[in-house]
Amino acid sequence: MNIVNLDCERRGEPSLAAIAVLKSTGLPSWGYHDDPERIAKDQRRLYKHWDKVG
Repeated sequence: MNIVNLDCERRGEPSLAAIAVLKSTGLPSWGYHDDPERIAKDQRRLYKHWDKVG
């Protein structure tokens, strides 16, 4: 995900890591934020961004 995140950052896009979740938990993998509210906020931002694009 690091390469993908760097590419998103360069393009001014939200990180895709918010939706790259573990099947067992439905949450992003280790290394991402532990705060459920922040995860939900990042996911909403991502969906809103891509809804506009596509």
